[in-house]
Parts: sequence; C-alpha cells; structure tokens
Amino acid sequence: MPKTILITGASDGIGAANARYLAGPDINLLLTARDEHTLEKVAHDCRMSGSAVIIFPGDVASADDMASLRAMAVKSFQRIDVWINIAGIAQVGRFIDIPPADFERVIAVNLLGVVNGSREALKQFELQKNGTLINVSSVLGIIADPYESAYVSSKFAVRGFTSSIRHEYQLSHPDIHICCVLPSSIATNIYAKASNYSTRGIRLIPPVYSPLLVAKHIRQLLECPRSEVIVGGGGKLLAATLRLSPSLADVIFRQYVKALHFKNKATAITQGNLYRSVKTGRTHTRALPNWFDSSIVVLALLCIFKIYVAKRRNYD
Repeated sequence: MPKTILITGASDGIGAANARYLAGPDINLLLTARDEHTLEKVAHDCRMSGSAVIIFPGDVASADDMASLRAMAVKSFQRIDVWINIAGIAQVGRFIDIPPADFERVIAVNLLGVVNGSREALKQFELQKNGTLINVSSVLGIIADPYESAYVSSKFAVRGFTSSIRHEYQLSHPDIHICCVLPSSIATNIYAKASNYSTRGIRLIPPVYSPLLVAKHIRQLLECPRSEVIVGGGGKLLAATLRLSPSLADVIFRQYVKALHFKNKATAITQGNLYRSVKTGRTHTRALPNWFDSSIVVLALLCIFKIYVAKRRNYD
C-alpha cells in the first residue's frame, strides 16, 4: 500500500523541500500551512512526481485545526504512516523589547504546534499499532544564541518534549517511532519573514545548508528511525564543542552570532509572519560539499581542543 505522509509547514523552506523530495507514485501526501496559494504550488510539484496530494490550510497552533487535519487524512487515505512537524516561525530582538503577546505567539506555533500535531499523530498511530513521528527542533535546541529568546525556548522545549514522549512509547508501543531532527542554519527565508525587534537586518548564520540536506536525513529516518539526528557539520561542531567545554562553546557562539547574524543596515520593527503569512523573496544559498563540511568540522574541533588544553594548563 502507498505510504501516507503528513507534513506541517509545507508551503516553504524545509517543509516544501521535504514534500517535493518525498513525493513519488507510492506516496500519498497531506500538506498543511497557513498560505493556501503557496501550498497549492508545492502540491502541484508533488503531483507531477506521481503523488496523490491533499492540502489543508490551517494553523498548527490550533488544536482544532490539527484534529481536523488528522480526520481529513484518515478519511482520504485511511491511515497516516508518517507525521512530520516542521512548521515554525522566528523572532529576533532583545527579550525586554518584545511584547508579551508576540513572544507567546512564537511559543504557540513552534512548541504547541508540535504538541498539537504529535497528539493527533500518536492517537492515530495507537489505533494502527505503528507509525513514525518526526519533530523538527534546531541546533538552537542544544545551544542558545542571544537575541532569539522565544525561538530558542521553543526549540529546547521541542527537543525535551520529543524525548519525553519517545520514552513513553518505547515502554508501551515499540512499533511507534518518535524522532527529533536538529538542523543547522538552513537556506530558507525564515529570517526574511521573521518578527524583528532588533532594528537591524538579519542574515543566516554561516555555514548555511540546503533544505534538501534536511529532507535527505528525514528520508533516512523513515527507513531507519533514530532518536535524534543533527543536520549539518556546523551543528555537529557546536554539539561537540559543547560536550568538550560548555563555557568555551558559549563564549565562541555568542561572539560568532554577534559578528555574523546582523547586517549593518537599519530596518523597521516588524511583526513579520507571527499572525499572518508573509510573502517575501526566497533565500538562495548553495549547499556546502559534504567533504568540505566534514573537513572544516575536523579542523575546527582540533583547534578548539588545543584552546581547551591550553586553558586547562593555565588553570592548573
């Protein structure tokens, strides 16, 4: 039987890349996002690849929308084999400058959206006795950066939430798999659409990877589920540095973000796509070659290890 895959946040970025990459004659797709027009364009591409596709314009922060989404999937395709929670929004600025309602909206979409989707997915998987749930967090769910307090909070929470429910289902339902994906900086227009209270332009933090790389890792999880996977050498480097020396990782990363995350030009304060979808230009970035990415990670780890050893010697 064809596999039925449900993807939230499928109109753009990582979600759209996954929909197009997973599409094929043996795949049924149910795609959801707020922007129906853009969602239909992605659906058209997937149908050209041979998939049966249904779109559902909705908001992941609404538990009712997610319940209706599940009902539509089951009515159309009888079951759901894979549910992928990707929808997310970004917000940049000093914590005290961000209105409480706007901060809470980021938590509602990024965390409660995953919670709402996971609840419906797991209800269906229990009926079926199997299924795979994939929640997309971020490398910023491992290490925090400055000026993204709501986003970082939500991504840490998604990682913890996913880990907790994974333990539950490993105890009771071994054929239900729950995975967490932690992408590094990915070439999407998330910051072009972001809520921005910094008064400065925002750029992606290098190194930047193609959304296709995330789609390839998610495809691998469908064949061989794993608890967690970090996508991109930059994220793997941060995680390794954090294990080696948390204090050193914090110092390096916050200075790195301060130097590279913001543009010199001033920009107006905006709520971005917090409460409505926003149309903006797409971010184009070529993916790093795998060998180059791996080599940089190894060299960087060696340099950081030398710094760490030198600090320990000075301390001793």
